[in-house]
Amino acid sequence: MVVQMYPEPAEQAKKLALFGMAGALANTIALVLAGVFLLASWRWYFRFIVSLQTEYLGLKLTYRRSSLHPLPSSLGS
Repeated sequence: MVVQMYPEPAEQAKKLALFGMAGALANTIALVLAGVFLLASWRWYFRFIVSLQTEYLGLKLTYRRSSLHPLPSSLGS
């Protein structure tokens, strides 16, 4: 996708480096945040995880495929 969006090799390298840096930063922040929650109390960590799962479930139920909004025939079944 990056190759198609940015045909110049220098621009591709910048975008891929940014993508890799974002992934590494996200992994680091997640571990630090989990450690802070666990130091405070396991209950805080549990509440944080449950709140994330609740939001995910709400989004999943909101955007699920329903018979009221079928996919276009060009996308298949």
